Amino acid sequence: MNTYSLSAIAVALLLLVPTGASAASKPTCVLTASTTRGEVTTRDEVDIFALEGETLTLSWESKNAKKAVDEERDSVDLEDSKIVTVEGNDTYGVTVSNGSKKSECSVSVRVAEASFDAETLDTNDTKPELAGEASGTKSVRIELRDSNNRKVFTSKEVKLHKGEWEIGITKSLKEGSYIATLLGEKKYDLNVLATSTLTILPKGSTSTRGGSLSVGALALLGGGIAVPGTSVPVAYIQVRNTGTASTTLNGFTLIETGSIPDEIVTGFSVNDDKGGSRQTFGGSEGTTQFKKGSVFVPLPYTLKAGELRIFTIKAILSANKRLYGNAELKINVSGVDTGAKITGALPIVGTTWMVR
Repeated sequence: MNTYSLSAIAVALLLLVPTGASAASKPTCVLTASTTRGEVTTRDEVDIFALEGETLTLSWESKNAKKAVDEERDSVDLEDSKIVTVEGNDTYGVTVSNGSKKSECSVSVRVAEASFDAETLDTNDTKPELAGEASGTKSVRIELRDSNNRKVFTSKEVKLHKGEWEIGITKSLKEGSYIATLLGEKKYDLNVLATSTLTILPKGSTSTRGGSLSVGALALLGGGIAVPGTSVPVAYIQVRNTGTASTTLNGFTLIETGSIPDEIVTGFSVNDDKGGSRQTFGGSEGTTQFKKGSVFVPLPYTLKAGELRIFTIKAILSANKRLYGNAELKINVSGVDTGAKITGALPIVGTTWMVR
């Protein structure tokens, strides 16, 4: 064999050996974890808070992968999702591979629980001190928003003492109602642990967690055909303070009685006929606010004696047309969260929409 033939063979062999550019690319994954409190996406790992019994939706996708397994090493699709019920601290994830190359995406769940002391939520003090209990987190902080959902105060983190917390509001607040959100340690995502209503009362008045409210339905508009990516009114609620003092309305509990998949409704908005209170709850694409067909929609508002308000509740619909079919959207108002005595017939039957 001559020199030319040896050179030709060498070149041919080099062409058969993959170079760095032509070798298989490393597989990658993206994992999204979502609850009614929000969602977080990671390409490697992330730590989140979860509430015991909460529904956690995990969805993932991959690139340059030929195989995928979950945290139990069971084979799963390269792009899929699953729903789990949180029962304790745990880790969920997916590992994708292409030959010997692997990538892992995971979410570590830490169960936490927290609450407000009710007696600290009604006060004449414009710089109140809130208190409560918590577990599963070492520290907490408070965020306050007004009735237009504008952030008005955020506290520093304070450490728990024997499972209890106290946080002073250092900003002077005006009379009215505020959404009080208790958050856990900053290093965790999805760290909203509890939400309640803080009411700053007029000087000389007493707690608004009493009195009497009359609640009823108001037939304004009918239903129709629901269009993906829009919002539609599902209930009109007439609320009158029939007592002799101001009282607090905290929100509404809704029940889905139609045949739609929960994922079609991504959130809700509520407003009153006078424009004095507006609130949007959820609305992120790819999430649902329902838990076993039920959801609580917060709407902090203080009604004066004799005051009447008409509240409109709208469902925010997913833009994902694949979820839609010939199904019925029908949401009833099954409860009103208030410190007052309720008179009136519940549930309030909502309007009916067809989703196609």
